[in-house]
Amino acid sequence: MLNLTIPGINDSSSIEIDNTLVIIGSNGSGKSRLGSFFENNIVAGPVKRISAQRMLNLPENTPILSVPQSYQNWRNSWSNRHVIEVQNDYETVLSTLFAKTRKRNDDYVEDSKSNNSGVQLEIPLSDSEKLIKIWDRVFPNIRLDLTEGKVLVIDKNGIKYSGREMSDGERVAFYLIAQCLIIPDDYVIIIDEPELHLHKSLMNRLWNQIENARTDCKFIYITHDLDFASGRTNSKKIWIKSYFDNKWEWDEVPNLDFIPENLLLEIIGSRKPILFIEGEKNSIDYKIYQHIYTNFTIIPRGGCQDVIQSTKGINNNKELHLNKAYGLIDRDFKSDGEICALESENIYVLKIAEIENLMASPLIIKMVADHLNLNYSEIENKIINFVVGLLSINFDKEVSYRTSLDVSYRLNTLNHKASGIDNIKKAVEELTNSIDIDLIYAQNHELYSDLIQSRDIQKILNHYTNKGIAPEISKFFEQSPKGYINLVISLLKNKPQEFHNQLGVALSQKLFDLNISI
Repeated sequence: MLNLTIPGINDSSSIEIDNTLVIIGSNGSGKSRLGSFFENNIVAGPVKRISAQRMLNLPENTPILSVPQSYQNWRNSWSNRHVIEVQNDYETVLSTLFAKTRKRNDDYVEDSKSNNSGVQLEIPLSDSEKLIKIWDRVFPNIRLDLTEGKVLVIDKNGIKYSGREMSDGERVAFYLIAQCLIIPDDYVIIIDEPELHLHKSLMNRLWNQIENARTDCKFIYITHDLDFASGRTNSKKIWIKSYFDNKWEWDEVPNLDFIPENLLLEIIGSRKPILFIEGEKNSIDYKIYQHIYTNFTIIPRGGCQDVIQSTKGINNNKELHLNKAYGLIDRDFKSDGEICALESENIYVLKIAEIENLMASPLIIKMVADHLNLNYSEIENKIINFVVGLLSINFDKEVSYRTSLDVSYRLNTLNHKASGIDNIKKAVEELTNSIDIDLIYAQNHELYSDLIQSRDIQKILNHYTNKGIAPEISKFFEQSPKGYINLVISLLKNKPQEFHNQLGVALSQKLFDLNISI
């Protein structure tokens, strides 16, 4: 167990780590300075910090000195460095690696000479052989040949070439493995930007192998890469928010069941309020909202319930010092009572039934028609005829589905505090008797009948859920379904704030007003 004291902006506090710590923060937050502080102030044992600024010039031939001399040169290359000074020690690392391998060989020869047991001594693995084992697991298609003083590479076709010709990612991986292997026992190893030059598919695989090879050491990683940080699954993590005068503002990253850690890291790092939305980062929801609700950090959460759970979870977790969270979900068939209850939890509901309906709203139709120099009135009339016809065909299905969901929502209001079998039966009976299905069906029948009669496209879009509307209306603009959607999103990027304010009527005016006021 390693106890680390961090001077805080308000007061000092400490954190205990078993094996690894990940320090996360944005550029300029002071995380590298914290690594330098740890390098100079950890008293529990020796410390080695590997700088983010690394020279990757792998030498053609490396002089092999004695182990003591190699280690002395290695230590001299990184002692008393400034926090941002470039680390230029590739040659001393290789020299130490080869020196230790030669010493292993010499020691084995001497031990074998004095061995009188008649049993051949087992040859211990050298650091060079350990490096090759790690390399083979990370880069299975590229083999290494570490002869005395030289690094050679053999590709999948059997062609051998100098290690100097390796890619940046390969050279930095080789350097990091070698550096961590030659570090003496029981060190604290601090790595600044462990992901630098490494492909995302390799980052955690590489560091897993290095940690497994150095179980005697403790690792402190300093990174702004959320993928790397979330990939260190068994590590303690802290988020650095700010730095001033050798003091830091920071929070420990907690484990929350209701949200994946990679999203939690994004939330903690945000300086804006959080807006959870439905969909994914490649969905229409995200592509539209990022241009409208610009004062929020927008995080897609998949389905409606995920948005609700995440919003409530963040806002109700008093231990987290996070920005406030909000949610935005499709209206679908939600009743006014359900919408009111959700808004009390900072979860807002679209005015239109679902985000795809925005593609057929009058404001968007006019925007696209004007851009393509088409007659807006003619296109609007065609779209109204199409949508009204579609709703007429699906009339019974729509009324029945809305009625079923309304009944389901009311059934969920059962009094769960009723105690005893008789009281539970009574609560169920009272609830079911209060639900007038005939009335609900009649109200929904009247709603959709009035919508069809009105031919008011905006009102229809507020209540009619059909994801097929957006792809189908593209033909009226002589666009493909995907092309039409991409065109709308492209045009939204360049529209002024006043236009987005008008969209707030079709989306969520309350949320848009909040977006403006933040």
